[in-house]
Order: sequence, then C-alpha cells, then structure tokens
Amino acid sequence: MPPSDQARWTHSDQLILPRQSLSKEQAEPFLSYVFGQLARKPRRLKLTETARVARYLKAIAADLPGSPQRVMLDRLAEMIWLTFLEVGRIEIATKSQAIRFLQEHAHTYLSSFDVERIVEQVGQRDEPTRYREFFRPPNLMGEGRSVQGGGPAQLEDDLTERIYAAYYALRRASIRNARSHIAAVLNQLGIRTQARSDTTQTWGSPEVIERVQQVEDEIVRRQRLARFDGVERIKEIARLRDMLVDSWIFGFRFASGDLRLRSSSEPKSGA
Repeated sequence: MPPSDQARWTHSDQLILPRQSLSKEQAEPFLSYVFGQLARKPRRLKLTETARVARYLKAIAADLPGSPQRVMLDRLAEMIWLTFLEVGRIEIATKSQAIRFLQEHAHTYLSSFDVERIVEQVGQRDEPTRYREFFRPPNLMGEGRSVQGGGPAQLEDDLTERIYAAYYALRRASIRNARSHIAAVLNQLGIRTQARSDTTQTWGSPEVIERVQQVEDEIVRRQRLARFDGVERIKEIARLRDMLVDSWIFGFRFASGDLRLRSSSEPKSGA
C-alpha cells in the first residue's frame, strides 16, 4: 500500500478515498500487483542472533573501505539492530538501572549529551507501564505493507484479504469469471492453497470463493454486524468492502505512478 507521511507502511482501512475503478486492461497488472508480494507474519528476532549478524555485516563493511558496498552493509546492519530495538523482546530496565547506566557512561560513550539533565528528567518521571503496547512487531509485514491488528493474530499471511480485494475489484471492472482469473494467477505464481495434505493444493473457483467468504464472515464477526438486521448488515458489509477495494486499487495506482483519484463517474470541476 502507498506510504503515509508518518511511516513507510499503511494499512488498508486507514485510507478514506473516493471510489476507485479499474479498466479491463488493468486487470492483469492489478492481479500481479496484489499477489506479487504477500505480507507475512514476521518471525521473532532473537537478541544474540540479531546482534551477531549486525556485527558480522559491520565487520564485512570494515573490510571494504571507500566502496558503495560498505555504505550499504553499514546501513543494513544498523537497520537490523534498530529494528530489534523497536520490536524485539527485551526485558526493560528499571529506573535505577537506567540512571546508573547513564551516569556510568556519561563521560565516554555519552559525552556528547547533557547526561546530567537527562538523568534528572528520567528521575522525575514514573517508570513506563505501556511499553508492551508500543514495542512489538506488526502482525503481518511485506514490501510496502504492514498490518498491526485488524485480523486474527494466527494468520501467516494476508493472502485471503488480497483474494477478497482482487475478486471484488475485478467484479467492479465487469471482468467475467473473476474467480477463474484469480485462481489462474495464484497457480501461475506457485502460491499453494495451504489446504490439508489430502486435498488439492492448486487453486480453482471453489477455493477462491471460499477465501472470499472467510473475509465476509470475519467482517461480520469483527464489526459485530450479527446484531444488525439483514438489510443494514448487507449495507455495512458493502461499505467496508468498498473501502478495502478502493485502498487496494489506489495502492496499485500509486505503485504504477497513476495518482489520479477521480473515478470515471465523478463529475469534473466546473462541469
């Protein structure tokens, strides 16, 4: 999805967009965009392993003075370590431990900081209590997309949502046999159904529509739509579905350099 101003990633339901549309000629490129790079559940970063790999990359960089490769390896090592600092499982220090550390290194590693003033500020504040909410990885991550919450935490990837968005985007574009188109692309890309070993691992129309229904059921559950009457429930599902489809089409346009948000049915200014 297109990046926000605040971060590289954004989730689909963070965007309020005018209605987006696809032409029939854009259907195949759109499917390639949607299924080209899944967002997957990130594996846990381990302190010792992460530190060793970061140091290893730094060591290689040191052997390459003045080369572009050195800059790349240095930046990668720092990114790996900073990522661990942000999302790794770390037992947090106590206030007294933090103050003792700052004072111990005030005149060496931390000599460029006003450590005395920082220690005073740290001492005046209560110990943090909400850090577990902030320092954790997204449920799903992929190239240009990060999903924090918004679905079952046990999901290994966002394939089901992508199938759902693609199915209704193709229907919006009046593409016939949308399920077959999606199944063909998934099989071509070698994405397996992850079904039990005694069932098919290839995609067909039934497998696609099953994933579509799974998302619809999840929308009803997560938004607590079961309490609505039939008509209101259908309207709310359609509204949420349109938001999701709009965001994926917008992401496709962003990635392809087409930033026009106006739909073909929206009147032009001055008309």
